[in-house]
Amino acid sequence: MMKHLMDALTKSDLLKGDLDYHLIRASMVIVFLLFGYQKWFEYEAQVLISFISNGPLISWLYPAFGIRGG
Repeated sequence: MMKHLMDALTKSDLLKGDLDYHLIRASMVIVFLLFGYQKWFEYEAQVLISFISNGPLISWLYPAFGIRGG
C-alpha cells in the first residue's frame, strides 16, 4: 500500500519542480496578510500606535507615515 502511494507521488507533478519555493512564498504571503490585516481598520491602527512609538527601531514610522502608513 505504501509503495503504491510513494510511486504515485513520485510520478505526480506535486513533488517535481519548486514545491519548496512555492510553499515558502505562500507561507510568507499568509503571514504578511495576517499581520497587515491589523492595520485595515481604524481601531486596530490606533492600538498599534503604542507598539510603534515605543520600539527603538520603528519609532520613526508613525511620525513619518501616519497612523495607517506606519
